Amino acid sequence: MHNNQHQVQPLRGLDLHFGALRLHYGPCAGRYELQAMKNLILLLIFIPAFCFATGTLKEVFLSHVLADKLGFSVNVKPEGSAVVIKLKGPTNSPSGCPASRSGVFLLGKNGEELLVYITELEKANSTPKAVGYYTSSEHTMGVFIDYICTGTKAFQSIRYSVQSINAWGS
Repeated sequence: MHNNQHQVQPLRGLDLHFGALRLHYGPCAGRYELQAMKNLILLLIFIPAFCFATGTLKEVFLSHVLADKLGFSVNVKPEGSAVVIKLKGPTNSPSGCPASRSGVFLLGKNGEELLVYITELEKANSTPKAVGYYTSSEHTMGVFIDYICTGTKAFQSIRYSVQSINAWGS
């Protein structure tokens, strides 16, 4: 064989390169390289599961009956040319998630969101509430309270909302 000819070498392992990090898996791989490869594979398996676990809240639209059953109170009353809505709820959801946020949202004529305002609630034993105040008869306002669990109960996080002041009053 001449010096300028190259022999094709059989594949003897797997090399992965991540910038300056090189991982080799094969017959000559050392114990630390094998452990690093196992850790990388485990990490790649659990990243999608973590991303899925941080999804959106389940939303429950309160009716008069459901609000009473769950311990919510909803008051809608006119104040001059404006309308005020107050939503008060229990300190914890039925699944034990604490009240974490409250908010109000303004909806346009066709139900599209025009504005959302969210407030982080203090971790206290006080009654969580959301208060909305608006003056336009062309729009409607809704209110909500978020109950957010962490850890293994994250999927039990929930939002309770009154979607429309106009619909609630009728």
